[in-house]
Amino acid sequence: MERLERQGSSSSNDDSSGNSSDSDTGSSGSNKGGGGGGGGGGSSSKPAKTSSRRQYGGVRRIQRYPVDDLGQPQLPFLVGVITVHSLGTVVHDRPAYHSERYIYPVGFRSSRAFLSMRDPNANANYICTVVDGGDAPKFVVTPEDWPDRAAVGNSATGAWAIVVK
Repeated sequence: MERLERQGSSSSNDDSSGNSSDSDTGSSGSNKGGGGGGGGGGSSSKPAKTSSRRQYGGVRRIQRYPVDDLGQPQLPFLVGVITVHSLGTVVHDRPAYHSERYIYPVGFRSSRAFLSMRDPNANANYICTVVDGGDAPKFVVTPEDWPDRAAVGNSATGAWAIVVK
């Protein structure tokens, strides 16, 4: 899950156009792959290979989101193709509901379009929720065109795996 940043808050990495000056690939000029420097040895002019997989702690762009006068998020808002409807409530007293990298707030609700489970030639809207499962959260993905076919998993990936089958 990527962090979100409130609109209107300033960041030292933003230029005057509102575009972030950070780069996912870096701009330090160092060539970790070697062989790309200016000089002999018959090196090719191909750019150094970079991994498309992000490492924990790497640079990520922070998406802005609208807030009201009190600084609270204005819901719903879009994060890529996902619409966030509710941020839910953080469960701080049960370790399975949060980790160093993730939080699973009970009541979090989002939606997105995906291929329909009922009609493979059509799209359907899916509602994704985090529910209180006792010791650990449960993840529920419900197709709006077939609400009695909700997929429940111990992880978001587990619930979506049922939908994708």
